[in-house]
Amino acid sequence: TSNGASGTYDHKNQSFTILANSHEKLVSLFHQPHITPTSYITISENGTVQYISLINENSVRLNEYSFSTNFSDIHKDGLLIALANDSQVIVRSVVKPQDSPVFFPHDEEEDGPILDVKFGLNGYWMFATCAKSIKVFHLGKSPGTLAVQPLRFGDSAVIKGFDTDHSGKYLFVLVEQLGKFHIHWYAYHKPDKQWVLKWTKNCEKDVADDVIVYTDISYVSHGDHACLKLLTPQKLVTVDLD
Repeated sequence: TSNGASGTYDHKNQSFTILANSHEKLVSLFHQPHITPTSYITISENGTVQYISLINENSVRLNEYSFSTNFSDIHKDGLLIALANDSQVIVRSVVKPQDSPVFFPHDEEEDGPILDVKFGLNGYWMFATCAKSIKVFHLGKSPGTLAVQPLRFGDSAVIKGFDTDHSGKYLFVLVEQLGKFHIHWYAYHKPDKQWVLKWTKNCEKDVADDVIVYTDISYVSHGDHACLKLLTPQKLVTVDLD
């Protein structure tokens, strides 16, 4: 919550149990049942990383490192945590919290403010979404090394959200441009290390003519079927993928 409280919610009894209070505004909460099934992780606006037990309410903080944080993500193996604000992205080690964080370069004038940061599901990439671009960093190489050429959409466009399929080979981007919303589907072309456009859909014409504003996008698959879920203030919109 905004006052730093976190805990669990009982759907059956419709009750919230507070397990910890960091007294700092929380920006993220993660639970990785395949790695730490009996605890969850909170990250505060000051970059404080805290592990909280679901069993006995004990908590452990990583070595303190103050960093203004608006967005965060945790690597699928649980060993790295990314923290970001409008102008900076850093990655911290969970197993060596005493180590200095790794800073990733960002040109706010060229790419606009950072809007989100996510680790790729392939384990090697980290996505940084900016107002005007999407950059993909290669975690296995020196900081700042790009795995793919950046996607840039021009001064009049604003990226509202993105997601990838589970392989990381397909990228789906929701863009607002001059009051219109579009979905772009890209495929990763390894020889050129770039995203190749497969198709673009105009949300008003091709998706839903009764929706004006879209706020986020996510990829969902089940068996052989895959689709995109578009979040709007009114409803959830589904776009099937051919």
